[in-house]
Amino acid sequence: MQSKKSIKIIMIVLGLMVLTAGIIMAVRFFSKKTDSYRSIQIYQLEGKAEIEREGTGTITAANNLYLESGDRVRLDPGSSMRLRLDDDKYLMVEENSVLSIQAEGSDENSKTSICLEQGAVTNEIENKLTGGSAYEVNSPNSIMAVRGTIFRAEGYVDETGKTQTKISTFDGTVAFQPVAPDGTKQDEVLVKAGKEAVIQSSSDSVQYLKEPSDISFSDLPPQALHFLADLMEKGAPITGISQDELQKLIQESGAKDAADPERETGSREPSGQNNTPEPDPSLPGATDTQSGGQPFPDTDTASGQDSPDREPSAQSSPAKTPSGQETDKKENKNYTVTFRYQGKVFGVQTIKYGHAASKPKLSPSPSGRWDFDFSQKIRKDTEIHWISE
Repeated sequence: MQSKKSIKIIMIVLGLMVLTAGIIMAVRFFSKKTDSYRSIQIYQLEGKAEIEREGTGTITAANNLYLESGDRVRLDPGSSMRLRLDDDKYLMVEENSVLSIQAEGSDENSKTSICLEQGAVTNEIENKLTGGSAYEVNSPNSIMAVRGTIFRAEGYVDETGKTQTKISTFDGTVAFQPVAPDGTKQDEVLVKAGKEAVIQSSSDSVQYLKEPSDISFSDLPPQALHFLADLMEKGAPITGISQDELQKLIQESGAKDAADPERETGSREPSGQNNTPEPDPSLPGATDTQSGGQPFPDTDTASGQDSPDREPSAQSSPAKTPSGQETDKKENKNYTVTFRYQGKVFGVQTIKYGHAASKPKLSPSPSGRWDFDFSQKIRKDTEIHWISE
């Protein structure tokens, strides 16, 4: 009788242990599923982009592709990408941008961090974040934190080699905080709707280059203007410009491209008279003035030559012998200097024999150097390559 009671007790204890273990496993399973689930979807891709994923390698981006937290995104020239996070956060990534996305927690208690290495992104957070949620865009020299807003962040290296981050707030308020090279955070500035600000940093310091002031919408690139127009179409508030004014800017930007299709390649001779390779106009900083830097030096200006629309100077006329016959001396020849970045043409200069090439005002990437001594005289066609460090 006693043995039967003992067996019964043992069975009950074992049953309780199994039940408890099952409950613990279920709690862990469902809590892990909730904490790790974040939806990051490419819902519109124009052009080409690559996704770098740890443990997988490089993935070709495509519409309706879901990203994972930690993915690194790189866009090709002329491309753009629109992402949807948790069905109420939207991100438009502009051409030549490089960024990574960290998305943790659940859609109700989310931690989102966009690490912008270069390029520009426009963010729209439709619903104000809950108390436990956070959304940040980090650049090499700043942190931009929001609760619910529409803003654009752009990072680039200027002609002096300094890193700049520009923020333009279209709705709501963004906390803009400088971060020194040693990681020290400085006092933040609140950039309200309709305002923009710029932070600049060098190897040893960081400062506000431009305090919050009215947004210069005419300086925004077409991709950003079109995205703002789409937001206004669906009723999103954009401060500082009307819908008609925005459409006018879009039309003007299109008219410029149509009227001057070769404006980014500098002065060039008519087709068939010049075999100089054309620079890729979408490489970072190659000929783009919308990033806030200066354009790639004009080939004629940089080399000291006369522009094609001017009368030829006496210096550019072929040398003549005493008998009046023209000679083909090296001193009167022009040579092509081609700047390459990652195998693509970053820019081109036409240099007269014995003259020096000009170092480009903009750098293709934040760190690196050109493999060339710019005090060297040009006496033949020359290729100069960017070495990343």
